[in-house]
Amino acid sequence: LVLEDLPNIEAWMGIGTAYCGVPNRISYHLNLMGPSTAVDAACASSLVAIHHGVQALQLGESKVAIVGGVNALCGPGLTRVLDKAGAITPEGFCRSFDNEAKGYGRGEGAAPIILKSLSRAIRDDDRILAVIIGSAVAQ
Repeated sequence: LVLEDLPNIEAWMGIGTAYCGVPNRISYHLNLMGPSTAVDAACASSLVAIHHGVQALQLGESKVAIVGGVNALCGPGLTRVLDKAGAITPEGFCRSFDNEAKGYGRGEGAAPIILKSLSRAIRDDDRILAVIIGSAVAQ
């Protein structure tokens, strides 16, 4: 929305408002080192990001990966398009896997997870909630 205020555009607003810059700003603020990227693969973005994190661990590029999926509704445009296309439910909530479903409800959220190799997590006495045995990306 900042970039829509044309008379007040500043030089810093380009990278400061681009989705690709968000992970880098977080990494800088938290003094995190290593790969810091944004993944845009529509509904598969979180899974692709997890795959990248798994690969970084397997290749020895990182010892720990913080991977997350984030959805932010930054403007009304896409919601309006989806509503016009009949994808948004008029009820305001989802009825997943229900024959009465009339579309889906959009929402915002974030879900970060920490990835480590199993041996490192055991050595560090981490609480292990799940083990990823493999990942892949296709179209």
